[in-house]
Amino acid sequence: MAQLTDEMGPSRANGSKPDVAPELADLAERMRSTVTPVVGYLELIAQDANGMPPTRHLEWISTIERRLDAMRETSDQISKICDVLRESITDREAAAPRVPEAPGD
Repeated sequence: MAQLTDEMGPSRANGSKPDVAPELADLAERMRSTVTPVVGYLELIAQDANGMPPTRHLEWISTIERRLDAMRETSDQISKICDVLRESITDREAAAPRVPEAPGD
């Protein structure tokens, strides 16, 4: 992610909008692949409250917690992309030539 910030940070000379599409696609896929098992394990625990030994449910809960940590990391990366995009937009606005306002009547 540091590379993303370095490549897209405010030092872009031409003021163009950063291309984050590949990173966003990767983050979306990671988020989906993290959320799906969490929901699946929660459904298994809810449906089979008495059929499985408690140790199995505790293993599933541990897996859910690991997946939630991965989701937090991915969410942090998405926040960093938002920061980079916000800076890019702010930089473009600051660099844009100002149009003189029409004199008041």
